[in-house]
Amino acid sequence: MELKEELIKSFHEQFAQNQNHHQKLFFQILSVIVTVAVGYSYVYTMGGEIPNTDSKPSIFLLSLALIISTIVLGLSLVLLSNMAYGFRRDQFVNNRIRKQAKLIYNQNESEDIFPKSYDLAWSFNRKQRNYSERLKKMPLPIKLTYGIWIWILKRLSWMPNFHNSLFFMLALIQILLLASYIFNPFDNIQLFNSSMPIDWTFIGTIIVWLILTGLVLRSRSVFYKKLKILFN
Repeated sequence: MELKEELIKSFHEQFAQNQNHHQKLFFQILSVIVTVAVGYSYVYTMGGEIPNTDSKPSIFLLSLALIISTIVLGLSLVLLSNMAYGFRRDQFVNNRIRKQAKLIYNQNESEDIFPKSYDLAWSFNRKQRNYSERLKKMPLPIKLTYGIWIWILKRLSWMPNFHNSLFFMLALIQILLLASYIFNPFDNIQLFNSSMPIDWTFIGTIIVWLILTGLVLRSRSVFYKKLKILFN
């Protein structure tokens, strides 16, 4: 029994240390953003030109800069999702320790040191039910517009707010990089121009961006499904 209690105590202490460790995540993600922004901005402002040459703006260099930036940001997003899942998993186990120590879910609620909201599975399932009920009550036209946003929130609500904010920030940067690539100011690098032939490098780069982004969203969906299994 002493060994069991010691293991439970050590896990609880380690969980608290992990919470402090996650606070450093912001600065790690910030360094990734700065690195990507500086590298991509340099190539973009140069117009994809190779310095000290007479070459014209190169779609290849711009495409390469976008793909590398997308890969770096995508790996950061996958790592962020993995860390969020690990945090939620440990948080779930930590709550079971609280139940065993009778710090939550006593017969008399006033005896609980931790309120019911500290039960991660209870909070998660309540959120999922609320989102589902809101979607059911929506008429079809709203469900096909605003309802899509509610469905997205339902799929993304499993992460802690801090991780979720970082995820949205990195995803927004990815979208902005793609927009700057498509609507670039260079005359010989245009996607929407009927007077110029289709540049398949341009098209291929956008397809690669979509594939990489899809893989990131797929990984996040996998963690979401794993948590649903854990909490049910």
